[in-house]
Amino acid sequence: MTKCRMDQNVMLFALFIKLITASDSEQIGNHVININSCCSDQRTDVKCNVDNERLFSNLSEILNGHQRELKEIFRALNTESKPRDCQDIQHLGNEITGVYMIYPEGTMGFQVRCDMDTAGGGWTVLQKRISYSDFSQDWYDYQIGFGNLSGNFWLGNQQIHKITGQGWYELRVDLESMYSIIAYAQYNVFSVGDVNSGYKLTVDGYSGNAGDSLSYHNSQKFSTKDKDNDKSTGNCAVIHMGGWWYNACDQVNLNGKYGATDETGPEWTLFRPKDDPLKVTEMKIRRWTSNT
Repeated sequence: MTKCRMDQNVMLFALFIKLITASDSEQIGNHVININSCCSDQRTDVKCNVDNERLFSNLSEILNGHQRELKEIFRALNTESKPRDCQDIQHLGNEITGVYMIYPEGTMGFQVRCDMDTAGGGWTVLQKRISYSDFSQDWYDYQIGFGNLSGNFWLGNQQIHKITGQGWYELRVDLESMYSIIAYAQYNVFSVGDVNSGYKLTVDGYSGNAGDSLSYHNSQKFSTKDKDNDKSTGNCAVIHMGGWWYNACDQVNLNGKYGATDETGPEWTLFRPKDDPLKVTEMKIRRWTSNT
């Protein structure tokens, strides 16, 4: 009796499969009828066993055949219903600059600041400084991010890697000096590698009016005061008081000591001299398209 009760549960499942798919529906139906007859008559002959095995075999084939299609459908539903970056946030009808949740591939989601005002909007902000702030942080802090998304912050190297790993992203950097002189730099290619690469920077395709200072840092690993990955004999992150993709050492450092008028201050060397340090800096990315 126990086996028949189990078989009857399988039959109910088989009938459900028969309703939702035409594949092998006649064979499934015939096997269900035969097994039901076996259970009613309390028979355990060879034919009953054969029908039972064939029912399981047919169900397995059908489920395997549809498994890939179902996975693709669920994956599409899961990713398409959640914004990957601020460009998706904008496409959902959000036009106000502020803090939103995004869900890059392979993450559970995290908050970002979206710039919906600059050059068409849809920018995911990676770094922002507008007032005194201490960016001389260690590797872990730069890895996971720190600060306030409504003020001064670094989004986090891991988050930046996850976002830029989704496709082709461009970078825009907006700058303002202490004397209120403004400029910008834009790069058609921007990405950050994974932790095993040292969060290696890839940047190319400059345009703007700030000068192409960032290309000096292309292909460099990220360095912090407790992890020296630069090409200098000293630790550039200690000397310049902030984490960055140092070469030997820098032509750009947006994370230096805020307000400093020497080599430790935030700088973009082709834009302003050290005695006019950067007052406002903002790094932001969005997926590149030919008409942006």
